[in-house]
Amino acid sequence: MSISTLNDEIKRLTNDIVTLQNKLAREKKNESDKRVKIANIKKTITKNTSASTLSSKMKQCEQLEKEITESVKKQAKLQKDIADKQKRLNDKSVSLLKEQQKEQKNQQSNQQKIIKSYEAKINSLQNTVDDLLAPVAASIKESVQTDDDTEYDVFISYASEDADFVDSLEKELHDFGIKVWRDKLSISWGDSIRKSIDRGLLKSKFAIVVLSKSYMGKYWTGYEFDGILNLETTTRKVFLPIWHNVTVDDVKAFSPSIAGRKAFETKSITAYGIAEKLKEILDENK
Repeated sequence: MSISTLNDEIKRLTNDIVTLQNKLAREKKNESDKRVKIANIKKTITKNTSASTLSSKMKQCEQLEKEITESVKKQAKLQKDIADKQKRLNDKSVSLLKEQQKEQKNQQSNQQKIIKSYEAKINSLQNTVDDLLAPVAASIKESVQTDDDTEYDVFISYASEDADFVDSLEKELHDFGIKVWRDKLSISWGDSIRKSIDRGLLKSKFAIVVLSKSYMGKYWTGYEFDGILNLETTTRKVFLPIWHNVTVDDVKAFSPSIAGRKAFETKSITAYGIAEKLKEILDENK
């Protein structure tokens, strides 16, 4: 039986079970209501109740007892029907799982055949590609060897909308003698932005990240952010967060893993204070 057919059967059986359960619930309530009526009738019977009234009330109770008996029979049948449907549902679910596993194996087998086919094509082209790329690789190697080897104390990652704050922070950092990598200072006209960022991160001891709402929605800041986190190890701390007009909920929504990091908030510390703290960290790591 196909997966589509099994899914249809499972859906139909599930709907049937829900319908039967609703009927069973109504029947149970019907039984309960009749038992309450019997109890209420019996409460009205006293030693002063006349024989005719007593006879009438007893007949009412007898009729209700008969209706309760019928209700109990209906409930038993409904419960049996539900059990039968549930067993069929379980069987169909097992069959569906087997069919899905079978289909998954077939897909994996087909994927492996496709992969092997592509691997064969790739291997047949590899030598040609190597020959074509050899001059390019030599050019890149030469370019890397001639790159600026300047090392920096700190890399500043920020959104352009927060440039005013970063300007003041950069000035304070320079006043403390801290070497700063910043895009507008370190990326020249015509330079590769990605390559410049990578080189700046690798050449910097620490990275200040000015987390703001603008920062959280940009491509290049996201690229820098990922690069900074990738540089961290269990023995090397690189990431120094600054929260700029954001809340803990904003940070959690951007990256839950960094929400618990100790961070400075620009509303409670000045650019001078941040520069002073970084200078202390740099001195400790000399």
